[in-house]
Amino acid sequence: MSTITCSDMEHGVVDGTHIDVVVDEAVREDFINRKGRTTQNVIVVCDFNMRFTYIGVGTEGSAHDMRVIKTTRANPTYPHPPSGFST
Repeated sequence: MSTITCSDMEHGVVDGTHIDVVVDEAVREDFINRKGRTTQNVIVVCDFNMRFTYIGVGTEGSAHDMRVIKTTRANPTYPHPPSGFST
């Protein structure tokens, strides 16, 4: 992802990737990424033991990385840092 804060690092490493998908023709344009492929943005968090602690899927491939991270942070299942740390 384009932005990683110190509070994100409390839980491990955050990264994102594009996964090829097949979607209905009516929404296909939303899923076309900047390289012209039909994809979903996927964001993952791994802890320092190399275990996945969060996987966020479903964001259209055309979405900017910052939108993906903001949407992810708004999800209550995202592993937020302990109280007192800024995000």
